[in-house]
Amino acid sequence: MVKLSAQDDQKLIQSIAQGDQAAFSQLIALYSKPLFALGYRMGYEQNQAEDLVQETLIKLWKHAEKWDETKGAAISTWLYRVMTNACLDDKRKKRMLALDNIAEPEDKQADAIQKLQQKELKQQMDQLLEKLPERQRAALILFHYEGFKQSEIADILETSVKSVESLLIRAKKQLRAALERKSHIL
Repeated sequence: MVKLSAQDDQKLIQSIAQGDQAAFSQLIALYSKPLFALGYRMGYEQNQAEDLVQETLIKLWKHAEKWDETKGAAISTWLYRVMTNACLDDKRKKRMLALDNIAEPEDKQADAIQKLQQKELKQQMDQLLEKLPERQRAALILFHYEGFKQSEIADILETSVKSVESLLIRAKKQLRAALERKSHIL
């Protein structure tokens, strides 16, 4: 996760608001990969995740002059909020592909058995994540995969820290129960 100081955030957004393409290129370099990773973990194939990242970055470009530093949100928080909402909105439109259809990135250092085990574990986890309600899944991904603090997730999901705690607890309980059911079957 990329974080700039509040002062750097402010300078960058002001430059972008003035149409500074170099500043926008810097923002793209800083945030496109983490935003793509979020989209990918939310269940999108590469081209779909890239499209959502592009939409998110274009929104910042178009609305940079409306940036209100007095609200205290960092650029990263705003970008993750927009990206998360874009993912959730898209899923509501029923355009999501199943997580198990996503190609697994190749790990060139793992041997064949490790690759197989990692792939099976990822598929199982993806299947379990897919069954979680959307907001629980988003909170869990932002917390465990993206490394956000609960307060930052609350900003991204536009909810309270208590709600995020509750989403994480419920998600973990559901995952734990599903794993226990799977282990009893085996």
